[in-house]
This record gives sequence, structure tokens and C-alpha cells, in this order.
Amino acid sequence: MAGAGRTAESRVMVHDALNSEPDPTRPSSPLPVRSPAEAIACVPYLFGFVPRRSAVLLLTDEQGDLALSCRVDLPRPDDVETWTREIGDVVVRALGRRCVRNPGGRRTGDALIIAFAASRGERMVRAAVPALARVLEEKGIRVLDQLWTWGSRWRSLSCPDPICCPPGGKRIGAEAHARAAGAFPGREVVARREDLRAALQPADPLTIAEVERLLDEIPPVGEDRRDIAISQAHDLLVGATSSPVEAGREARVEAQMPSPADSAMVLAALRDTRVRDTLIWDLLRAPRGSWNVMRSVLECLVRCAPRGDVAPAATVLGILHWQCGDGTRASVALERAREDDPAYSLAELVDASIAAGMPPGEWLAGLRGLTRDACRRAG
Repeated sequence: MAGAGRTAESRVMVHDALNSEPDPTRPSSPLPVRSPAEAIACVPYLFGFVPRRSAVLLLTDEQGDLALSCRVDLPRPDDVETWTREIGDVVVRALGRRCVRNPGGRRTGDALIIAFAASRGERMVRAAVPALARVLEEKGIRVLDQLWTWGSRWRSLSCPDPICCPPGGKRIGAEAHARAAGAFPGREVVARREDLRAALQPADPLTIAEVERLLDEIPPVGEDRRDIAISQAHDLLVGATSSPVEAGREARVEAQMPSPADSAMVLAALRDTRVRDTLIWDLLRAPRGSWNVMRSVLECLVRCAPRGDVAPAATVLGILHWQCGDGTRASVALERAREDDPAYSLAELVDASIAAGMPPGEWLAGLRGLTRDACRRAG
């Protein structure tokens, strides 16, 4: 958004709740909130970081499932009109006819706008948020409330009652945070988006140098070794070397850091597009319980990959994040892929799909028309 100061994480994330057919393999997109405070507490889990100087738009479908989430920088005062128009156009384009009135005038979704800004930013919030609400209403999207949160407090901009919404705001509370954390099990939150980028930055130079040395000793994957390369990489990525870790009463699975030799083996395999595509086919059909392990291992591979070998691993990581409904981490991983290889076509394709507002499940449904053998033998 040129006029709105658009940044990489400002893009709309369409969630699978919009798909008409239920699919047990796709991540569900509930927004199980009972109060404005709980909605605010859920936002950092949706985006993976705590927004600052931001407006967040959450839109639910007729069943109350999360259909869309979007984070944008709050505008400068002279940019409000352009900012609201561009956001409204992006939202309607992403959701298509699902979020506008049908011929009978019935609405098909409800929106909640939440501004994250310090108390000194009240003037900016009061200029931008009501203007955005008006544009969304004009486009047939009912805005349930306009919230503003700062620190640990919040208030409604729509409520004129000082008793219901005191000027000093209400506390979000520990219960709201607990319910939000329970709604997104395993989803980590960092303080800033830059921290997500930092998690994918190169590891220590000695580790990268060792992986590079081992990679130089591995020949290209030939037809006679392709199936072996696929199975070896698959076993590492799904956590064949993972170990159970006690966490209170429950045991969780934690991925072990792959050795330089294992890292080189997978990175060499991912150089071959047929291995990469078959692995994606397999990984997207793996049990959901193993996806956190898969993503952890891929993060390790991205960090220890030498220049020129980052893009394949980062792209696969981005796809997994996207399919889990984590659009922010998906975008960060794809940025890392394109930093390494700006022309890496699969990263470009997935990035464009996310930017266009394609629901993750729709992309996955397109892959169902491909057989594993087709991925295995595609040139």
C-alpha cells in the first residue's frame, strides 16, 4: 500500500474457515472469544508478535470462525483517506463476494477493528479507526466494535458510556491471556516482527562452513538415488530423531538440532526439485502433531545453510507456516528465501498466493490433483 506505508506483514491473511467443504486435514480457524479483552489477547498469537502502532482487522464468517486477519501500520493524519480506501479494497478483493451484501441485503461476516498504540497515539487512533469502520460498513461489512489497546488496558471507541468504558480503560486480565494461549497451542509469540526474522538469520560461521564442506562432497541426486534421498530427508524432517520432553503433566515432542552431516544431506536433497516437491507432498499429509517438529528442523536448516542453499528449505518452511495459518512466519520465511535467491520460482509463487489472499486450504486442494508419482517424476 503505497499511501499507507505498507510493510511485508501488512498483507491480508485469509483463513480456511471460508472454505465451504470441511476438511479434517486443514488447520481450523476458530476465534473462541467471549469478550473484547480476549480478542485483543488472541491477536499476538495470530500474528506471532505483538503489534505496535497498528490497526488489526479480524473478520469472521457466518459460523463465527475466523475468516480473515490483517495488520497494517496506522497512517499519518494526511494519509487516512487513502489508507482506509486501500484496506477496504484489499479486504473485499481477498474475500470476494463472501464479505459483501448479497442481493437480499444480508451480511455474510462481521469485523472487529483493534488499534494497538500507546496512549500518546490517541489522536492518531481516533482519526484512523472510525474512518476505517465507515469504509468497511459501506462495503457491506458490519463492524462489531472499534477497540483501542495500550499496554495492558483497552477501551471501546464506539462506547460513549464512561462507566462501561472509562477513559483510563479496562485491564485485559490474566484470564483473557490464558484463554488466548489455550486457543493457539504451541504458537509462540515474540515481542517484534524483527525477532521472527532474527530466528532465521545465519548460524555461527563455523557451522555453516562445516555444512558447506559436507555439501561439496555430496553429488547431485541421480535417478537411482532419488527415492533414497526423499526417504532420508523425510525421516529427518518429521522428527525421526525427536525426543519426548516432559512439560508438566503432558509430554511434548521436541526436535533435536540436526547434525551438520544431516543438514548437508537434506539441503543437498532439496537442491533437486523433484525431491523437494515430493517432500512437500509427503509433509503436507503428515500427522498435524508432527508439524511443529518439521518446522523446527527446517528453521535449523535455514540457519545453517550456506548462501545459495537457503531458498529451498526456507520455501518449504514458509509453506508449512502458511498451511498452519501463520501468515506472518510464512512471509518471513519466504522473505528469507528470496533474499537468498530472488528468482526462486516456488517462493515467488507461494508469496504471490498469500499476497492475493488465497486461503491455505485452497492451495492445498490444488495439490490434491497431483499424485505423488507426478511430483516425483516432474522435470
